Amino acid sequence: MEAELLAVLGGVVTASVVVSFVFPFLLQIVIKAAMSKVWSIFNTLQIIFLMPLMALTLPRNVQIFQDEINKIVNLEFIPKDRIYEYIFGTP
Repeated sequence: MEAELLAVLGGVVTASVVVSFVFPFLLQIVIKAAMSKVWSIFNTLQIIFLMPLMALTLPRNVQIFQDEINKIVNLEFIPKDRIYEYIFGTP
């Protein structure tokens, strides 16, 4: 009785260990292409974000675009006051 229970539990543990190693590996293979595109976008945004440091004269529409990208990169669209109030409980 006890030996059967240990054998069943051993099989469950073995299966869970195999799944815990195989599933992340397969998931990584599947999302590899998507992540490469995300990194490409991230690198492009870094270049756009750092363009004002190059002292170039840029058209106004490019400057407006950069200002909006800077707001996104600096997370200015998130209301920081409400987050501080939620975390620390002070207005």
